[in-house]
Amino acid sequence: MMKLSLYLIALCSTSFSLVSCSQASKANVQILNPIEFKMAIEKSTDPIVLDVRTPEEYAAGHLPNAININVLDKSFKQEIQSIDKSKTIFVYCKVGGRSADAAKKLASNKFTNIVDLKGGIMAWQANNLEVDDKVVMPENSEQFGLKDVEKIVKSNDFVIIDFYAEWCGPCKRLDPMLKKFQEEFGKKLLVQRIDIDKSPSLAEYYRINSIPLLHFYKKGKLVNQMLGLPYESELKKEIQKYTN
Repeated sequence: MMKLSLYLIALCSTSFSLVSCSQASKANVQILNPIEFKMAIEKSTDPIVLDVRTPEEYAAGHLPNAININVLDKSFKQEIQSIDKSKTIFVYCKVGGRSADAAKKLASNKFTNIVDLKGGIMAWQANNLEVDDKVVMPENSEQFGLKDVEKIVKSNDFVIIDFYAEWCGPCKRLDPMLKKFQEEFGKKLLVQRIDIDKSPSLAEYYRINSIPLLHFYKKGKLVNQMLGLPYESELKKEIQKYTN
């Protein structure tokens, strides 16, 4: 009985330590919405704003005074070593996925003050906050424009527009699912993928601040939307609703 009691105490102590360690690691990263993020930067002494997107994304527009280190590069861990660990790091990406990954890597490399932008630069722009060096693309240089979408949704009885980006993990998992249903439903369904990074005016027009995003059009009219990665059964049920 004594041994059992000691074992339970040890187990509880271990469990408590694990929870405490988990909470401590999470406590290093603060997640703020765009307004809070901006205010925190303004209040911080000599803050470091870190854009962890690709250089191409950074060049198209970034937060004021942000530096760029691509979290997807193998050299990311090496490059962040040049940053002063005593300072507060304000990290962001497009919609929040890559910055969350970057925040974990920063925390594991002994950065103690990390602030992550909830919703990324898309949420920042949706709040009409300042962006530096934004490149305004000529309308004819975009992959898709509003007129193109209007033509597409009128070209078939039922159309799904899949708004995605090459860097988006859930978008990559959704793609084969949509291809499967395109083949299964044949002429009853048309799926059109649109890369929001190559069609920024559409992303702005539809106020897209998170992806993947599916728009469902029936007879040229928007009848439903689905945000995030759906279950395959859920998506199929939604398609059947408009194709039966």
